[in-house]
Amino acid sequence: MQSSAKEKVQKEFLVVLSQPLTDFVVRQLLKINANPLFIVLTNSAFGFLAAFLLIVHGNAFLTFISLQLKTIFDNADGGLARAKPQLTQMGRYFDTAMDFIVNISLFTALSFYGPWYLSLLAFISLMLILSLNFNLEYLYRHERNLLKAADEHPIGAPMILFNIFKGLYQKILLPQDKLLAKLEKKRIERLTKQKYSDITVANKRQWSNHFSTSSLVNLGLSSQILLLGLCVLIGKPYYYVYLIFLEVVYVLAIQIYREYRFKKFLKLGDYLA
Repeated sequence: MQSSAKEKVQKEFLVVLSQPLTDFVVRQLLKINANPLFIVLTNSAFGFLAAFLLIVHGNAFLTFISLQLKTIFDNADGGLARAKPQLTQMGRYFDTAMDFIVNISLFTALSFYGPWYLSLLAFISLMLILSLNFNLEYLYRHERNLLKAADEHPIGAPMILFNIFKGLYQKILLPQDKLLAKLEKKRIERLTKQKYSDITVANKRQWSNHFSTSSLVNLGLSSQILLLGLCVLIGKPYYYVYLIFLEVVYVLAIQIYREYRFKKFLKLGDYLA
C-alpha cells in the first residue's frame, strides 16, 4: 500500500514524522473493512475524552495519550477513505465539522483553568490560523493550475445528517475561509495598485509562493494537539492558550515579512529565493 498521506505543497513536520504509524493504522483498518466515517467518530471520541479529563482534572498522561490518539485517527480517516477508496461528500463535511466541535470542547475545558474570555479568544485565533493555513495552500495551487477538478463523490450518509453537517460547514466555517481569501486578494491589489484580474501571473505566483504556505504549515492541527498535550503533561494546560497568542504574533510577523519580500520583488523585478 502506498502512503495514505494527503497530497500537500509541504507537509506538516509532525504528520511526516508520524506517517509510518498512520499508514500502519490504515492497513489494520483496511483489514477489518472499517468505515471512514466511524473513524472520524473514533478520533472525535478521543478528543471528547481528553476534554472531559481536562474538566475533571484527570490523569495528565491519559489526557496526553487521548489527544495523540485523536491525532492518529484523525490523520487515518482520510487515508482510509483514499485507500479503500470510499471518498464521500459526507466525509469532507463530517470530518471538518467534528474537528470544529472537538476544538470547542477542548477550549471549553481549558476555560476551567483560566479566564474564559482568553480561552474564547484563543479558540477564535486558532480557527483563523487553521483557515489561513488552508487558504494559502489553496492559493498556491490555484495560481499554478495544480487544483484537481472536484469529483462528484456519493453523499455517503442519510440526507438529514448530510444536510446538518454541510450546513454547519457553510454557515460557520466557509464564511471565514471566504473572508480570508478576499483579504488575500485585497492585499495583493494594494501592493500592486492593480485590480486582481489585471495582476500578472508571475506576480500572483510570487505573492502566493512556497514561503507563504511553508511558513505556516507547522501550525496545523496535529502540531496544535501535540502542543496542548505537552502543556497538559507539565501540569499547565492553560499555557496552551498563551501559546496560541504567540502563534498569532508569529503569523502577523510572517505576513509583514511576506509583504516586504513582495515589495522587494516588485522593485527589483527578480525572483527572490
